[in-house]
Amino acid sequence: MKFLICSISSSVNLLIFLASSKDILSGAERGTAYHRVMELLDEPIYGDESLFTKAKDEIASAVKEWIIQKEKLKVIPPEYSKSIKAIDIATFLETDLGKRMGAAFRNGALMREKPFMMGIPSKRIIGCRRDQSLNGRGYRRNN
Repeated sequence: MKFLICSISSSVNLLIFLASSKDILSGAERGTAYHRVMELLDEPIYGDESLFTKAKDEIASAVKEWIIQKEKLKVIPPEYSKSIKAIDIATFLETDLGKRMGAAFRNGALMREKPFMMGIPSKRIIGCRRDQSLNGRGYRRNN
């Protein structure tokens, strides 16, 4: 364990424990981690209808196992599994929206985000020269 001693005054020292920067995600990175996990939820979670009838702790345990499996498959990085609380995902799965998403998955009707590219003629953009080519990226719902 690493630590740092900071002197606040001649008689007071502050001991600060340092975690590895690879283990700590910033707020934005943690949000990205949650988004990625929610984006990946698949058969073992959404496909198991009985999971939605279980207690929150049992759901969280299944989610934690699923996250560990995704880390082993290198679908998500290790710091994601260390930062995501399975109970948070379980809480979502217990909501009406979480249950509806599970039902939609089982019926093949769950719409997911899909990356897309589109070109826009530069003459449609104010201030662009006519010989410029512009590309944009975004996400759309899968229909």
